[in-house]
Amino acid sequence: ASAASAEVLSTEETGFAVLATAGVMMATSCDATIAEGGMAKYVDRTGIDGDTLMKAVTAVFQVRSGQPYERADLVPAITQIVNSTTAEIGADLKKNKSATCSEWISNLRKLGVLK
Repeated sequence: ASAASAEVLSTEETGFAVLATAGVMMATSCDATIAEGGMAKYVDRTGIDGDTLMKAVTAVFQVRSGQPYERADLVPAITQIVNSTTAEIGADLKKNKSATCSEWISNLRKLGVLK
């Protein structure tokens, strides 16, 4: 089994799930654009299994939106991170959308996740 399928994720794997989730949320809620290859750069810098992690993050969003998904792609620890990150950012967006968008977009642009 790959590290991503283990019960405990590394700091880098957790970071990947948070960044990917935040990127999707900024693209859907804040008029931001995902940078092509942005997450690949994070994967290359950190040495994690980005393909497995991206499949897991994508599958969670597919489940959440009622789209077809590959059950085998789900990683429970990633699902939990995506769900908690979505809830946290969602609550922040409700409180102050412009500040939340501004802060996340600025940080994600610096990391190369957003254009």
